[in-house]
Amino acid sequence: MKSFALGKSVGTAAIISALLLAAGCDKKGSTGGPGVGTTTGTTPAGNATTATAVINSSDTFNVTVPSTSTTIKQGESKTVTVGIKRARDFDQAVSLKYSGQPAGVTIDPATSTIKSGDKDTTVAVTAAADAAPGEYVIKVTGHPATGEDSTADLKITIEKK
Repeated sequence: MKSFALGKSVGTAAIISALLLAAGCDKKGSTGGPGVGTTTGTTPAGNATTATAVINSSDTFNVTVPSTSTTIKQGESKTVTVGIKRARDFDQAVSLKYSGQPAGVTIDPATSTIKSGDKDTTVAVTAAADAAPGEYVIKVTGHPATGEDSTADLKITIEKK
Protein backbone atom coordinates (compact mmCIF):
# COMPACT_ATOMS: atom_id res chain seq x y z
CA MET A 1 0.00 0.00 0.00
CA LYS A 2 1.38 3.39 -0.96
CA SER A 3 1.00 6.22 1.52
CA PHE A 4 1.08 9.85 0.55
CA ALA A 5 0.96 12.72 3.03
CA LEU A 6 -1.29 15.57 2.10
CA GLY A 7 0.38 18.05 4.40
CA LYS A 8 -0.36 19.42 7.82
CA SER A 9 -3.89 20.55 7.14
CA VAL A 10 -6.23 19.32 4.49
CA GLY A 11 -9.52 21.03 3.79
CA THR A 12 -12.81 19.18 3.68
CA ALA A 13 -13.06 19.72 -0.08
CA ALA A 14 -9.71 18.00 -0.66
CA ILE A 15 -10.76 15.03 1.45
CA ILE A 16 -14.08 14.73 -0.37
CA SER A 17 -12.27 14.97 -3.71
CA ALA A 18 -9.90 12.15 -2.72
CA LEU A 19 -12.83 9.99 -1.63
CA LEU A 20 -14.70 10.65 -4.88
CA LEU A 21 -11.62 9.71 -6.88
CA ALA A 22 -11.31 6.50 -4.90
CA ALA A 23 -14.98 5.61 -5.24
CA GLY A 24 -15.29 6.68 -8.85
CA CYS A 25 -18.38 8.89 -8.87
CA ASP A 26 -20.35 6.78 -11.35
CA LYS A 27 -18.86 3.33 -10.75
CA LYS A 28 -20.06 0.52 -8.57
CA GLY A 29 -17.39 -1.10 -6.45
CA SER A 30 -13.84 0.01 -5.92
CA THR A 31 -10.74 0.48 -8.03
CA GLY A 32 -7.69 -1.70 -7.39
CA GLY A 33 -4.13 -2.28 -8.55
CA PRO A 34 -0.73 -0.69 -7.92
CA GLY A 35 -2.05 2.68 -9.14
CA VAL A 36 -4.16 3.05 -5.98
CA GLY A 37 -2.70 4.50 -2.80
CA THR A 38 -3.67 5.85 0.59
CA THR A 39 -3.61 9.53 1.42
CA THR A 40 -3.40 10.79 4.98
CA GLY A 41 -3.86 14.22 6.42
CA THR A 42 -5.52 16.35 9.07
CA THR A 43 -8.83 18.18 8.93
CA PRO A 44 -9.01 21.86 9.93
CA ALA A 45 -10.43 20.63 13.26
CA GLY A 46 -7.25 18.60 13.83
CA ASN A 47 -8.74 15.15 13.16
CA ALA A 48 -6.61 12.59 11.33
CA THR A 49 -7.99 11.41 7.97
CA THR A 50 -7.17 8.57 5.63
CA ALA A 51 -8.57 8.08 2.15
CA THR A 52 -7.84 5.64 -0.63
CA ALA A 53 -7.29 7.43 -3.92
CA VAL A 54 -6.29 6.66 -7.49
CA ILE A 55 -2.71 7.90 -7.85
CA ASN A 56 -1.90 6.45 -11.31
CA SER A 57 -5.11 5.61 -13.19
CA SER A 58 -3.27 3.80 -16.02
CA ASP A 59 -2.14 1.05 -13.57
CA THR A 60 -5.54 0.10 -12.13
CA PHE A 61 -8.41 -2.31 -12.69
CA ASN A 62 -12.06 -2.74 -11.72
CA VAL A 63 -13.99 -5.95 -11.12
CA THR A 64 -17.06 -6.11 -13.38
CA VAL A 65 -20.29 -8.03 -12.77
CA PRO A 66 -23.69 -8.03 -14.52
CA SER A 67 -25.41 -4.65 -14.10
CA THR A 68 -28.77 -6.26 -13.33
CA SER A 69 -29.71 -8.87 -10.77
CA THR A 70 -29.27 -12.51 -11.83
CA THR A 71 -32.48 -14.43 -11.16
CA ILE A 72 -32.19 -18.08 -10.11
CA LYS A 73 -35.02 -20.44 -9.20
CA GLN A 74 -34.66 -22.71 -6.18
CA GLY A 75 -32.83 -25.91 -7.16
CA GLU A 76 -31.34 -24.37 -10.31
CA SER A 77 -28.05 -22.91 -11.48
CA LYS A 78 -27.06 -19.98 -13.73
CA THR A 79 -23.77 -19.13 -15.38
CA VAL A 80 -22.53 -15.61 -14.61
CA THR A 81 -19.65 -13.75 -16.25
CA VAL A 82 -17.31 -11.94 -13.87
CA GLY A 83 -14.57 -9.82 -15.39
CA ILE A 84 -12.08 -7.06 -14.93
CA LYS A 85 -11.74 -3.80 -16.79
CA ARG A 86 -8.02 -3.14 -17.19
CA ALA A 87 -6.45 0.28 -17.46
CA ARG A 88 -3.73 0.71 -20.10
CA ASP A 89 -0.74 -0.38 -17.95
CA PHE A 90 -2.40 -3.01 -15.76
CA ASP A 91 -1.40 -6.50 -16.96
CA GLN A 92 -1.42 -8.63 -13.79
CA ALA A 93 -3.40 -11.79 -13.15
CA VAL A 94 -6.25 -11.20 -10.69
CA SER A 95 -7.60 -13.86 -8.31
CA LEU A 96 -11.31 -13.68 -7.55
CA LYS A 97 -13.10 -14.70 -4.38
CA TYR A 98 -16.73 -14.45 -3.34
CA SER A 99 -18.22 -13.67 0.07
CA GLY A 100 -21.60 -13.05 1.62
CA GLN A 101 -23.53 -15.78 -0.16
CA PRO A 102 -26.81 -16.57 1.59
CA ALA A 103 -27.40 -20.06 3.00
CA GLY A 104 -28.07 -22.52 0.19
CA VAL A 105 -26.26 -20.54 -2.51
CA THR A 106 -22.92 -21.77 -3.87
CA ILE A 107 -20.48 -20.46 -6.45
CA ASP A 108 -18.41 -22.87 -8.54
CA PRO A 109 -15.51 -22.47 -8.71
CA ALA A 110 -15.31 -20.83 -5.26
CA THR A 111 -12.11 -19.05 -6.35
CA SER A 112 -10.72 -18.43 -9.82
CA THR A 113 -8.06 -16.39 -11.59
CA ILE A 114 -8.30 -14.08 -14.58
CA LYS A 115 -4.90 -14.42 -16.21
CA SER A 116 -2.80 -11.56 -17.53
CA GLY A 117 -4.29 -10.45 -20.84
CA ASP A 118 -7.68 -12.10 -20.20
CA LYS A 119 -10.75 -10.08 -19.33
CA ASP A 120 -13.29 -12.43 -17.76
CA THR A 121 -14.29 -15.83 -16.43
CA THR A 122 -17.57 -17.63 -15.81
CA VAL A 123 -18.90 -19.10 -12.59
CA ALA A 124 -21.97 -21.17 -11.83
CA VAL A 125 -24.27 -19.73 -9.17
CA THR A 126 -26.48 -22.47 -7.73
CA ALA A 127 -29.47 -22.12 -5.41
CA ALA A 128 -30.34 -25.17 -3.32
CA ALA A 129 -33.94 -26.42 -3.43
CA ASP A 130 -34.44 -24.94 0.05
CA ALA A 131 -32.65 -21.61 -0.53
CA ALA A 132 -34.72 -18.75 0.88
CA PRO A 133 -36.33 -16.60 -1.82
CA GLY A 134 -35.20 -12.98 -1.84
CA GLU A 135 -32.69 -10.48 -3.14
CA TYR A 136 -29.06 -10.85 -2.08
CA VAL A 137 -25.66 -9.25 -2.69
CA ILE A 138 -22.47 -11.31 -3.06
CA LYS A 139 -19.22 -9.36 -2.75
CA VAL A 140 -16.69 -10.18 -5.47
CA THR A 141 -13.10 -9.31 -4.57
CA GLY A 142 -10.36 -9.14 -7.19
CA HIS A 143 -6.86 -9.48 -5.73
CA PRO A 144 -3.84 -8.56 -7.93
CA ALA A 145 -0.26 -9.72 -7.30
CA THR A 146 0.62 -6.15 -6.21
CA GLY A 147 -1.54 -3.21 -5.28
CA GLU A 148 -4.99 -2.79 -3.83
CA ASP A 149 -7.99 -5.11 -4.24
CA SER A 150 -11.04 -4.14 -6.28
CA THR A 151 -14.57 -5.12 -5.26
CA ALA A 152 -17.99 -5.24 -6.88
CA ASP A 153 -21.43 -6.35 -5.72
CA LEU A 154 -23.02 -9.25 -7.62
CA LYS A 155 -26.78 -9.04 -7.15
CA ILE A 156 -28.85 -12.22 -7.23
CA THR A 157 -32.54 -12.91 -6.81
CA ILE A 158 -33.71 -16.32 -5.63
CA GLU A 159 -37.26 -17.22 -6.72
CA LYS A 160 -39.54 -20.06 -5.67
CA LYS A 161 -39.55 -22.92 -8.12
